[in-house]
Amino acid sequence: MKNKKTKYILLVLTAVVLLTVLSGCNVQNVYRTGQKPPTGMIYGTLYNVLALPMQHLINWTADLIGGPSGYGWGILIITFIVRLAILPLMLYQSNKSTTQQEKMQRVQPQLTLIQNAMRENKTPDAQTQLSQLQMKVYRENNLSLTGGIGCLPLIIQFPFMIAIYQAVMYSPEISSAISLALV
Repeated sequence: MKNKKTKYILLVLTAVVLLTVLSGCNVQNVYRTGQKPPTGMIYGTLYNVLALPMQHLINWTADLIGGPSGYGWGILIITFIVRLAILPLMLYQSNKSTTQQEKMQRVQPQLTLIQNAMRENKTPDAQTQLSQLQMKVYRENNLSLTGGIGCLPLIIQFPFMIAIYQAVMYSPEISSAISLALV
């Protein structure tokens, strides 16, 4: 028993060391203070529209909280607010996905029969007919091939995460505060 625990501990420690070494975990390489913000039509506009307001919001939150970890708490609070704002959409999609799974479980015996018939009949005409029969089962039971899974919450959340990343990357105050907190 003790031998298994020792092996497990050594495996976890080895994984942690390898991940740390292979990820190049060097704070100075990750957070480059003094890096110039992007310019140009696309990146400059994205920076001005997304990252600058986020920098001001993070700075304001950090000033409000105060202390050495104000910037970290500011980023966490902003991320929490974004996630809280899209929570109803995420719950709706989760409910939709669960409904699709329940419908799929009800028609699974029919689909299994069709799939077994597809394996047995390799002729193109039979495959076409069985495929049409499978689509008919989907249509009659109001099933979606995507399973009700949508990517809208991720698409809504994505610009905010990019803005937070750029705010940290191109703001000397935020990046230096975070790099000091990580050291």
